[in-house]
Amino acid sequence: EDEELYRAYATQGRFDPPEIVFIKRILQRGLPEEVRSDAVDALFARCVSEDEEAFARKLYMDLSQLRCMARHGMEIGGHGYNHVWLETLSADKQEEEIRRTIGFLSRIYDSEPEDWAMSYPSGSHNETTKELLRQARCALGITIRVDLVYDLSSPLELNRLDTNDLPCSGDAEISEWTLKAKRYNPTSR
Repeated sequence: EDEELYRAYATQGRFDPPEIVFIKRILQRGLPEEVRSDAVDALFARCVSEDEEAFARKLYMDLSQLRCMARHGMEIGGHGYNHVWLETLSADKQEEEIRRTIGFLSRIYDSEPEDWAMSYPSGSHNETTKELLRQARCALGITIRVDLVYDLSSPLELNRLDTNDLPCSGDAEISEWTLKAKRYNPTSR
């Protein structure tokens, strides 16, 4: 029922009001896959472009650009192949998602990655995810918990900062995160 869905998914987000979070969540996982897919396709065609492929070419990097970044020292990590909520998948489906992510990273690096990083889509993961990532030689797992990383004892459960948390210009005020880092490590500049 509509009211039940709204109660389940309309929560205040960090950056979005409940109405926006509701739409995001039902399109990410609240509705059956086929309904979500059809709704997203229709909304994309109506509000963005009829030509999804051309839009993606303009917005996203291609394989040659990613390879160039890797050659010049950038680390390219995984974010899931289909960008699904991993904790909602069976172990077999999670393993497939991770395998396909590794396959994509292998195309960038021309070999299977070792000691790679996974940024969990929507922060979604569970113990099964972490065990599968360990088996896949993943070194770091990035959550959506907002904070600095103070210790590396749980490398598949690292905090992070969103780009919205950081200053966007060189003359911006010192951010709370810079101050927090200085308090944690007073020898840093």
